Amino acid sequence: MKRTCIFASYDKEGVINKYVVSFLKYIREISDEIIFVSDCNFPDSELKKIEGLISYHCCEHHGEYDFGSYKKGLLYLLEKDNGQIASDELILCNDSCFCISNLSDLFNAMSKKKCDFWGATSSLCPSLHLQSFFLVIKNNVANSDVFLSYFKNVRKQSSVLEVINCYEVPFLSEMEKAGFVGASFLPPVNDNPTFFPIHLIQQGIPLVKKKVFSEPDYSKQSLFKLGKEIKHINQQMYLELLDYYKETNMLYIWFNRFFKMISDKFKKFKIIKIDYFSSGSVRYRFLGIPFFFKIKK
Repeated sequence: MKRTCIFASYDKEGVINKYVVSFLKYIREISDEIIFVSDCNFPDSELKKIEGLISYHCCEHHGEYDFGSYKKGLLYLLEKDNGQIASDELILCNDSCFCISNLSDLFNAMSKKKCDFWGATSSLCPSLHLQSFFLVIKNNVANSDVFLSYFKNVRKQSSVLEVINCYEVPFLSEMEKAGFVGASFLPPVNDNPTFFPIHLIQQGIPLVKKKVFSEPDYSKQSLFKLGKEIKHINQQMYLELLDYYKETNMLYIWFNRFFKMISDKFKKFKIIKIDYFSSGSVRYRFLGIPFFFKIKK
């Protein structure tokens, strides 16, 4: 079984964070090669962090989000292998998640399902679809005209939501219209399954969305229980998670998310304002009066 992974990445500061290196290591355990494609420029000093893990990299701003990176990776593979996808399975995934343990159990379970392509999670909202942060495509689909045309026709969209609506949501139905069989590791739910990260971990998906820790409305489970669960499974990843957010404990991450929620709710009234400084320090103001100041060391 030969697998190739196209790994889509982006960092506004041009940094390849520790959790990304760890994620690539886990992918490398179950994949023969990794094609690393970013929607930003990474300096050579950053790319050295992943030498030996990746087979090829393309790092340049294209503005097409992750589907644009998947497209670029596919075009590279087609050029490299004379117009064919040579691997038995093609993994499409991105750096929107922390990977807290190995992926082999996930692949072993899905190898027993009769399907042509699959995703880790699926949702019924707004309609049945596979979430695109982790997809696995078998060779018969990867080399089909419908699949290749789907990605070759990816174009720049105005927002992440438009990318989801234009490319993520229709993918399952378009492939099934062509006669292929899709599946997901967990059954679909009437919500975004990544809102329930503890449930996903306990069900066997070792992927936790980063937005859970930064976006107020992105998790419906306790941040502290989630942190405890991750720390129990993989203490090193827990430390890398804290390092990514430049914090020393989960309380500060919760605190930042809480005040972002308050700030967003009262933004139009300008009651609470959060000031971010280039040093990394943060100042919170209520009716213009500073009431909390956090200094980055």
